[in-house]
Amino acid sequence: MSRSFLFAEAFTSSGPRKSGDDNSPTQEVELGEDSGGAALFNGDCGFLWIADGVSDSSKRGPFSSRVLAQDLGRAFASRIPEIAGRLLNKEKSAASLLASGFRESVEEVFVDWQNSLTPEPKNPWYQSLLKELNPAGSAGANLLHEFSSTFSVACLQSDGRLNVAGIGDSYLVFNASAKTQYYSMDRGQATFHLTLDDGQLSFKKFLPPVQEIEAEDVHLAILSTDGTRDIIKYLYETLNVDGSINFADYRKIRKNIGQIKPRTGDDKTLALLARFHEG
Repeated sequence: MSRSFLFAEAFTSSGPRKSGDDNSPTQEVELGEDSGGAALFNGDCGFLWIADGVSDSSKRGPFSSRVLAQDLGRAFASRIPEIAGRLLNKEKSAASLLASGFRESVEEVFVDWQNSLTPEPKNPWYQSLLKELNPAGSAGANLLHEFSSTFSVACLQSDGRLNVAGIGDSYLVFNASAKTQYYSMDRGQATFHLTLDDGQLSFKKFLPPVQEIEAEDVHLAILSTDGTRDIIKYLYETLNVDGSINFADYRKIRKNIGQIKPRTGDDKTLALLARFHEG
């Protein structure tokens, strides 16, 4: 009797340090705006997630686009057992459950960030941010700081059904029905604006429409941030999987990934989900 099982991996690499903030040349320059991960649930479904914080945004207090990318991934990862359980109980379609988990993850991070905006003494950076956004009483009321990140998630079930939900500049390659397909995800980011609201610091959330992709009979899915452009292009052009794949096929793909020398120095995160057959 033949059955399927899943295998998942995620890889990330930081690019060179970015230039400092012209408005605050002494602040620490952050390294590695990418975030990503992979998880399996009872051998029935696997999940991938990637996020890429916008490089040219600033760091203010505990907030930055890099932290936003990490928080989005953590929020989604914490929802995987619930999403998987409801999926296996067939409460809703996989597409609906994944998209809902995606939006709920963004909302959770937004609420956490908003709740953290309490005045001193709990947060010693609060008054500093307040003065920075409103340095002359009311003259600076329109100033704001922006934190943004791309964010994409995927779910592959043991029966080969693939669902993806995402926003931002990222890549998806998968092999469905012995045909390799490629998607360059729509541009856009989950964005939090830190500004003043009636004299108090406040976040405002901006989330573009979530792009959703579905496919069946998928044996390999690769989700990655935009820094992996050369790797994804090579894989799409050379990936030749007729039907199901085995560990030998997968090892060859992994070896090819490691041999490619990308031309960009950007951060890189690449996550893979493979479905194998045995018996």
